Amino acid sequence: MIYIKLLIYLLFVLSLFWVDSLYYCTGVLVASALVYLFYPDRRVQTGVLPIGLFALSVFISNLFMFSPGRVIYSFWGFTITDRATELAVLRTTRVIGLVYGAKLLTTSSTAEEIILALKRLFGPLNRLGIKTDGFFDTVMLTIKMLPAVKKEAILRVERKNKLAGSNGNLFSRIKVWIDVLVNLMVDTIRMPEAFLNKTGNSRN
Repeated sequence: MIYIKLLIYLLFVLSLFWVDSLYYCTGVLVASALVYLFYPDRRVQTGVLPIGLFALSVFISNLFMFSPGRVIYSFWGFTITDRATELAVLRTTRVIGLVYGAKLLTTSSTAEEIILALKRLFGPLNRLGIKTDGFFDTVMLTIKMLPAVKKEAILRVERKNKLAGSNGNLFSRIKVWIDVLVNLMVDTIRMPEAFLNKTGNSRN
């Protein structure tokens, strides 16, 4: 079943870049909105603010990018053409479609299932000397460690703030997080087993 889902997602991604139709874009946007509003797994609704800001930046940057076509509006030296508007809609739709397509894939299947399926699909490349197994094994271990790493990061930040006596201003909090994340990154490289043990997924 996971292979069928991967195939459907791949075909959907290819269609986003092959089909230059505003009708298709409208369909993708409506489908994405329906997924956001009615899909039973509420995880699809997470991250809507950063997704929206990124999609808006893509739309605006393409809207004001010089493109030949009929001028439909001009102000303060900026010119908007019909072709630029069409490209902005198409490319913004691709971003939204990719995001919500990936959300559907990852909420209907676990990350481990997806990675194992990709590992098997790319397995034949190992015979050609391209070591894909090591890459996917590393990705799998990273995913397993993420919950423990996140928990440890929060604990270290709270410990530093407690020692400092207060949370401090925004700059101080950012400095604390950078310091914690840098040291945590070093620790995960030096002692990955310690974090794997905390997840109950240590290697035998």
